[in-house]
Order: sequence, then structure tokens, then C-alpha cells
Amino acid sequence: MNSHTHCKGRPYGGIAIMWKNIYNDYVECLETNFHNIQIVKMKTLHGTIILVNAYFPNNNNDNDTKISEYISRLIFIWEVNSEATDIVCGDFNLSPKSMKYRELHDVCKDSNLVKFDVQRLKEDSYTFVSDINHSMTWIDYFIINKNLLSYINYCNIDYHIIIGLLWCVCVHGIS
Repeated sequence: MNSHTHCKGRPYGGIAIMWKNIYNDYVECLETNFHNIQIVKMKTLHGTIILVNAYFPNNNNDNDTKISEYISRLIFIWEVNSEATDIVCGDFNLSPKSMKYRELHDVCKDSNLVKFDVQRLKEDSYTFVSDINHSMTWIDYFIINKNLLSYINYCNIDYHIIIGLLWCVCVHGIS
């Protein structure tokens, strides 16, 4: 893609994790071989937090195997960083009624992780509106270790973006 060309919409999405420069000494970007997954390690008063931002492919039959591979990548990240507290967020492109959502749900359950936003927000919440038929669904998630639940006191969806989690967990807890 030409860096001088402005592109918007699909398939030009991307991922980013941002923090204020004053926290640079507490944040380390970890290498990943996956263009769709970004990982940072943060030192906090409560220990190390691994923040993972993921962008999954569209949930269709052509991507069935690829989505399972992405879920496997997340399992690998959780296992490799078992000494840290994990926060995984991103655009999973998995609506709650899809088969692949069930696969993600089962992996979370087996790994002692919870979809925090799904637990805290109203059931009729949504993070995606279809341009074609204006249907609404939930495809973006915050997945955390259960031991983080007591540190989070705010979660909201604003303009289809889930906000607030990192402010409560990380910024107030940095040593």
C-alpha cells in the first residue's frame, strides 16, 4: 500500500496499543511473527501484565481454519506468558451466535479467562453495525484473567469502542 494514499474501511484496518511517553520505562513491546497480533508487557504495582491486541479475519467458511489458527496463537501467548496477567482485546469478528465464538468461549473457559465486557455490559450491547443491512452484533472483546476482575470498576461501549478497562487496571497500577 502506498503510504501517501489515504485508505479507509475494509481491508485497511489495523491494530495499535498506545501509552503516554512517561510510561515508556514500564512498557516493552514483544516480538510476534503475526501481523494481526500486537503484544506489550507492562510492569505494574500488581505484577506484570501482558496486553494483547488481536485482529481476526472475517468469520466465514473460507476463514474457518484461519480463525482456529488465530485462537491457537492466543492460547500459545497465554501459555508462554503464564507468569503474567493477560488482557486480550480486539476485533475477533466472532458474533456470539457463531460456531467459532463457541470455540473461543471454550478456550477461555479452559484457560481460566473471562470475556469481561460480555459479563459487565448489557446483553443487547453491540460493537458492529453492518453497512449492508444495519444489523448489530458484538464482535469485539476484552478477555482477562479471572484474578483481574476485582481491579476493574468501569467498562463501557462508546461509538462502538470498548473503553475504560486499561485506565483502571494499568495506569493507576503502574509502579
